[in-house]
Amino acid sequence: MLAGDLGSEGLNEKLIIGPNAPRMGGGRGNATPAVPRLDIPTFHAGGAEPSSWIKPGDKPLTFRTSGQQKDVTLAPINSIFGKRYSVYWQVT
Repeated sequence: MLAGDLGSEGLNEKLIIGPNAPRMGGGRGNATPAVPRLDIPTFHAGGAEPSSWIKPGDKPLTFRTSGQQKDVTLAPINSIFGKRYSVYWQVT
């Protein structure tokens, strides 16, 4: 399954690992901080063929949207660590 890499802006170790992340000074924390808001981009299909707006990426099994308000790299979900991602998209 391909997922859209939405970056890691606003994330920290506590948000990535969760409540079991080590605290400063040792021990474990209980509370996970609020996750900063993230707008998921929507896509406009440039034609009936996905290849008109999704192009091969620079690595194997990666692709990149083209001509969108915010272009996104699509990669296998198991290759995206410590970042935000989405697998469902609104396409018009």
